[in-house]
Amino acid sequence: FDTSLGVPWFELLNDKETPEQIAAAIRTELQNDEYVKQVANVNIGEFDKKIRTLTLSFTVILANGTKLESEGVVNI
Repeated sequence: FDTSLGVPWFELLNDKETPEQIAAAIRTELQNDEYVKQVANVNIGEFDKKIRTLTLSFTVILANGTKLESEGVVNI
């Protein structure tokens, strides 16, 4: 995932934000994409503070009806 676009990763990945708040921010960015019709789910994994990585996955329905599932690791 490109940390220079969309989600404010540095602000979100601090001790004050909950996984629910992080998921909500990601959901908002996905919904702002013109090709996304619906966000089906966003799952937040563990944030490893030592190596500064966050695992996550999401499923969206695109404007053309295609279901897109993605998972990955964000390196901060």
